[in-house]
Amino acid sequence: MINSEAAGELSALAALPELGTYNKVLYVGANTTRFQLYGLFAYESLYVLEVYDPYVKALRDSKKYPVARVLRGNILDLEGSQEIRLLAPFGLIVWWHGPEHVEIGALEGLLGPQGSIHKWYTGAILLGCPWGRYEQGAVDGNAWQEHKSHLTPEFFQGLGYEVSTVGRPNEHDGAITAWRRAQGTPGRGRR
Repeated sequence: MINSEAAGELSALAALPELGTYNKVLYVGANTTRFQLYGLFAYESLYVLEVYDPYVKALRDSKKYPVARVLRGNILDLEGSQEIRLLAPFGLIVWWHGPEHVEIGALEGLLGPQGSIHKWYTGAILLGCPWGRYEQGAVDGNAWQEHKSHLTPEFFQGLGYEVSTVGRPNEHDGAITAWRRAQGTPGRGRR
């Protein structure tokens, strides 16, 4: 039997079969013990945005996960990052198991139809998160790991995303994959 993490990764590939072909990828939120989908991307095209300083340092020092660059910053303030402004646009933004760490109102402003995220990519955005209520506090002393919202497929669909699910809502195995291609990029999108 396949676990929910692997099933979520398979659903990401089903949603965006071209996932590994984007030439510049912004991966939001990772650490050296959890970096899903990493193997799909050429390391020289992968930029990681992380808000928690110990994770930034660990990723920069990591031999296990070489990437083009690890950027210290917050997904809610991409405009405030000079590095992001210089590197943008990205072909793909991946925020895998991250949206649940942000309040619903901030997510709507970021991911909604007129959301601030959309000017930063040319191909697609891919999101992964628990399906429904899944409580979690700080991890490794990192308060950014706390779950602040409990998301549903309907929430993402209401923001204009396509959605697939695995597992069951409000259970450890329940997960949502949501994706949206940039306007004017049907099918495989620009990279």
